[in-house]
Amino acid sequence: MITNKDISKTNKLLQVIIRALDGADTNLKPILDLVGESNTDSLIPCYSYLCNWISSSFGVEIDQKVLKKQQIVYFTMNQILEKIPPVLMLSGMADINTTFQYFAFFANSSTVMYEKRILQLYNQIVSFYSNYFLYRNPSILSSDDQTIISKMPILLDDYEHNHKFQELMRSHFKRMIYGKYPIASFKRYLSRQNAKIILTQTIIECIRELNYSRTATHYELLHSFSIIFLYIHAFVTARYIDGQTICDYLRSRPFLSPFCLLAIANHIPQVFYLFNLLIPQELATGTYPMEEAEKIIIKNYPMVDNSNDNTLDDLIEQIPHILLVYFLNIQFPTENLNDHPDESELISMLRTSGSAIYDKMKILIHYANVGGVTPPVISALSSQLLSCITLSFQRTFIECFTSGMFTYKLSLFFKNVLEIVLPSLGDQIIYRFYDLTKTDSQNGDIIIRGALSFTMADLYNYVDPSLIVSFCLQGIGEKELSSPVRLFLANFLKSGPPILKNGIEELLQKCNDIFIILDYIHSIETENNCNRADESEKILSIRRSLIKKLPFICDGFPLVITGVSPSKAESPLSSKIVQLLSSVFNNPTPTELINQLRLAGTNGGLLLRVVASSNLIQHANIANAAVDYTCEVFNVNNEGNSSSLDAFFISSPTLHLPIAQILLESLIRIGFEDQALRLLHVITPTLQKDLMPLHWLIRILPNISQFLSQRSCVTFASIVEGLNNVRDLPKGNSRTRTIIEGMVNSLNSTIVDDFQSSGEFRNKYELMHAIGVCSFILNRTGKEIDELISPVKDLLSFWPNRLACISCSSELACSLSNDMAFEYFTKVFDLPDSEFSQAAIQSFLIHAPLSTFMKIVSSTKEIIGGNLQKLKRLMPNIIPCFMRFEGAPDMTTKMLCGLIESVKSETPTDIIEQLIDIVIWMYLTLRLQKFRTVLINSSSSLPPKYRIIVASSVVVDGYLKNESMNKKDIPNDDDAPPGLFSWKEN
Repeated sequence: MITNKDISKTNKLLQVIIRALDGADTNLKPILDLVGESNTDSLIPCYSYLCNWISSSFGVEIDQKVLKKQQIVYFTMNQILEKIPPVLMLSGMADINTTFQYFAFFANSSTVMYEKRILQLYNQIVSFYSNYFLYRNPSILSSDDQTIISKMPILLDDYEHNHKFQELMRSHFKRMIYGKYPIASFKRYLSRQNAKIILTQTIIECIRELNYSRTATHYELLHSFSIIFLYIHAFVTARYIDGQTICDYLRSRPFLSPFCLLAIANHIPQVFYLFNLLIPQELATGTYPMEEAEKIIIKNYPMVDNSNDNTLDDLIEQIPHILLVYFLNIQFPTENLNDHPDESELISMLRTSGSAIYDKMKILIHYANVGGVTPPVISALSSQLLSCITLSFQRTFIECFTSGMFTYKLSLFFKNVLEIVLPSLGDQIIYRFYDLTKTDSQNGDIIIRGALSFTMADLYNYVDPSLIVSFCLQGIGEKELSSPVRLFLANFLKSGPPILKNGIEELLQKCNDIFIILDYIHSIETENNCNRADESEKILSIRRSLIKKLPFICDGFPLVITGVSPSKAESPLSSKIVQLLSSVFNNPTPTELINQLRLAGTNGGLLLRVVASSNLIQHANIANAAVDYTCEVFNVNNEGNSSSLDAFFISSPTLHLPIAQILLESLIRIGFEDQALRLLHVITPTLQKDLMPLHWLIRILPNISQFLSQRSCVTFASIVEGLNNVRDLPKGNSRTRTIIEGMVNSLNSTIVDDFQSSGEFRNKYELMHAIGVCSFILNRTGKEIDELISPVKDLLSFWPNRLACISCSSELACSLSNDMAFEYFTKVFDLPDSEFSQAAIQSFLIHAPLSTFMKIVSSTKEIIGGNLQKLKRLMPNIIPCFMRFEGAPDMTTKMLCGLIESVKSETPTDIIEQLIDIVIWMYLTLRLQKFRTVLINSSSSLPPKYRIIVASSVVVDGYLKNESMNKKDIPNDDDAPPGLFSWKEN
């Protein structure tokens, strides 16, 4: 360990300063001479020493000697700051010659101008980090926040105490609760300081909004309060919130909604400590007749229904009685209801009945089989009863299936139960279904078939996908992967990002099923939502390792199979398919392909899956044969083969749908439009019955939009309009307003979306976003981007909550094709500088696909175009995105060079200083020492004073110590990674 004493032996300036401050010699000339001769490496420890000296001098008696020394210190600090950018004091990474990991900046009267520069950069970074941390796409590879910022505890501490960050976190928590985000989504935020308090306050605010709502219906209030108190149940169990604060709030209200009181009775069990805080004190300490006890409850919990609805008035009248049963644990006999009781009767009976919990469950199942259990009844079930239903189904799932108990109505009932339980209690329940220690392969196959038939979207939205994917991959063992399980994995992969967290990568390396490997490779190739460059590179390295496992000769991106290389380990089925494919490669004719598909029998679709990813499909006659075979499969009507004992029957068209979708994409990319449209027409009925069609469409359309003709767009649009929850794709002049205001209204809604309103998505916001993506890609007018920037540009039109509209429009632009997204950025950037254009740029850079982001970065110099105003706009917007640059040092260097080279002789000094602060911050934070020479050479356009500052600040010594390099190993321009200078040649 190097100490300050050790440093003083090698730092001549520090020695002189120490002697001057310890002795009586206060001659400034030797100090100033050495300051002028010293480099950054020597100046920073001196500044650190002076800061510590000046702070300690405030605690001693001031005399003339001390006062004079203080003046010397201030003057010397000022001279040092003339030579080093103040950003070095903020980053903490430049303090390379001391034992301090971080360096505190001591502001004083002589450093005000430098403090301003620091605060300017600091505020930019804080602003971006707050938004980026909350609204970025989740990491594909890890659940942990391992960004650079997480390794800077001092800055991180400042960020998390910033009131703007805390306000944004409160707003985001509310969005997550109303949007029914799974409880696992909250975990990565709860490690932040004050997160527990903020989440508690957010829940209280949600209760208050619902309690005072005058526009919500009874059904909406019933469902919303149930969801919120289920979250409270889960958060209290996990100790994520302060339950006493919530109880104090509930006890102190002048009135509560009857549906809030019902939710308390349903989801705050009597074994929770919250129950003891909520029970009226009189009832806890004494015994009263029921009539008097009910009056005490009404006195402690005044009840007011603010809604204009009267649908559940009968239930509201029963709330005091329900609370009496809840607080006193009174048992009443079960009422005999008719076969079709109304909702209020059934809810009241289930809440007040003295029957055992399993008897109540049997009553529910009886009514579910006759269609008497509606979604509002399910919303009114207690957490205890909901857990009992799900766990009982898990234990008896196979028996229920083999006995034919799973009718359509009962399956739908169980789906609705899961939908209300999974967001908050999914972690406690769902793993029981997908636990290999309790489920053999045959039973697991049936569970997967049930998910494919009913709960696919719910599992995707509310459960960690890696849990289920791990269950499927581990269950393979040495046996063949069954068709339903393979279909399940294919559906997961085509609907969202590749699932690689929590050990999935290791399981894939052990997997010999070439079809799953191909699906994973395709999912990686279509993924465009990585946050950081290093994550993207790791995902691509996984793709390369998976390609090596394939028994094929492969090339290109997307992957194209050009031949067979059957020397690698394969499963028996894979070996058979490879053998059949080899015959087609040896004789690439339509007849041979059809013959081999026939020989494959029921596995013909798997052979077709490989052909769809090969160069064979590039031959028109082969493509026609593949489409003919697929049409034949989809035209077979075997939907009626399902027996009463097989409620989870999977038809042949459903089984082949993911394969047909891969084939369709290949045909569109190649340009075989007629074949593609013929295939699309045949698969449309099956696609519209799929549980997650919009997920697939919004993932694939941006990637193939450049290949779509107007005819293809019209066909796709008609398919979208035929989907559930999509009555009509917005078009015309009002399209943008309809979509964006729909997204904003969903964000601002204080009602939790019910079972059916959001379709295959968690909430209406995600549904409106998907509809917007389809509309702007398929209903082409040539003015899509102009429409999207209208909230920013059209200031004469009224947009309610304009900033929210701008945020939604920029997020929507990021979900379109890369070309459309880049066009959006350039058009917004060309607008006059304003609060609205700045908001659009900042929101865009948070959500922009990495490829679009890097395109902007690589075009920095061209985007600025020598315009001083554009340089001023770009610096505070793109630089704070420094965390997205991790893993792309060449692109980062290229961007910094573009900024530096945009400086002209007339550029104001304050702009140059801001630019230098930014360059050095990025250089140190992202460890760009290998590109030091490149940056220094690019600074030739700067005034001499600032060229010297850049050269002395982008130091190498600390990097050499840490990386065990010698100075002779420092790369020059010729040693830089390939591609770094290709942009200069262009």
